[in-house]
Amino acid sequence: MSQLDNILNHMRSIGPDGKRRGLSPLEARALYQVESLSRRMCDLKDQGYNVLSEMRMAVNGKKFCRYYLASM
Repeated sequence: MSQLDNILNHMRSIGPDGKRRGLSPLEARALYQVESLSRRMCDLKDQGYNVLSEMRMAVNGKKFCRYYLASM
């Protein structure tokens, strides 16, 4: 399976809008060895998927983005 297939399966398994959980770059790296989750999200958008993103702040104060598949 490709990284994109793994990510798409993950996003589908957590349900529409990820129940506000989504997928972060850190999780994508740990689970699927994805170094650029933003690039993979662009790939999904190019394939017609409605990808949502939300900026969050970690406990250490660093910002990161969580990605979700919108309900279709």
